[in-house]
Amino acid sequence: MTSLMQIGNSVLIALMRALFLMACLLLGPNMVQAAGDWIEICEGDAFICRSEVKVGQTELPAMLKILRSEIEQKLGLESSDELLELYLFRNRRNFVEYVSQRIPEGASRQALYVKGEDRSRIYIYNHLAVRDDIRHECTHAILHHSLPYLPLWMDEGLAEYFEVEHQMRSTGNSHLGEMRFSMFFRHKPNMRELEQLNSLTEMDKSDYRDSWAWIHFLIHESEESRQLLLEYLKEIREGEPPGPFSVILYRAMPNADERLKRHIKSWK
Repeated sequence: MTSLMQIGNSVLIALMRALFLMACLLLGPNMVQAAGDWIEICEGDAFICRSEVKVGQTELPAMLKILRSEIEQKLGLESSDELLELYLFRNRRNFVEYVSQRIPEGASRQALYVKGEDRSRIYIYNHLAVRDDIRHECTHAILHHSLPYLPLWMDEGLAEYFEVEHQMRSTGNSHLGEMRFSMFFRHKPNMRELEQLNSLTEMDKSDYRDSWAWIHFLIHESEESRQLLLEYLKEIREGEPPGPFSVILYRAMPNADERLKRHIKSWK
């Protein structure tokens, strides 16, 4: 009888161990990995990534180097050696756990850019569109490395523009179709209303879309529109407060609203 009981206990223990191992396999590393348990650190030009997932030593630094070059060339910005740190988490749970201890107000975000006194830091978690989030937040960092400030709508509009892959920048952004659809129902992006937004909590999805539309218009509509944007950024970079961009825009292009509408509807 004792022998049978010992056999039964051994079988039970083995079964419990098997169930535990199966649970580990099903749940994966998410069950045991603590937030901030970096398994890979890669470095690029003025860039460090600390990651809880495998990212490779070349792909991410190369992507960010190309992004910085594109932004600086397209917007006429000067290169900066200011250090950028990217923290990539395995999942949202680890992201929230880590960020809530350091920037509690940022824990509800999907991705977070913070400009510190010593360097910029970006916090992101792994998901299907993580590359877009990385490009979006890194655009903020690159812009603020070169410029002392930016109007909120312009800051977010530029980040929305540069967040997609290079070959999709001008024609493949989902905002283009959304903007055409909203214009079909007589929506008109209002720059003066966008200029009244002072915080991200005031922005909704349509504000991001409208900000993107104005940036796309300024970059692609004509050399005249592009120069207005470049001159505005240059004044900011040189420390001259240029005032609201809408004043400059409508002084140079009184029919800017109609030109924006034609640009979005006809852009191929």
